[in-house]
Amino acid sequence: LKVEVLDLNEEVVHYAKEFIMYAFKHKFGSQDAFIAATAIAYSTEERSLQVVTSDKGLCAAMKKKGIPFVVPGNRINLE
Repeated sequence: LKVEVLDLNEEVVHYAKEFIMYAFKHKFGSQDAFIAATAIAYSTEERSLQVVTSDKGLCAAMKKKGIPFVVPGNRINLE
């Protein structure tokens, strides 16, 4: 497990604005859109970021968008 602090930049804000449209349907907060957007913006072929969350609504939206995620306590990736 490697942890790194990532900058909030214009690309992250752009993706967050797109991802926030899922918030009403899947019942997650606007700050979660920034979490998902950070994974989108900073993922590359060499480095795929996964979001760790137990928020069911956020997981449902990330699944729709194809963002990899892990639910704590589960041994499988629910992507």
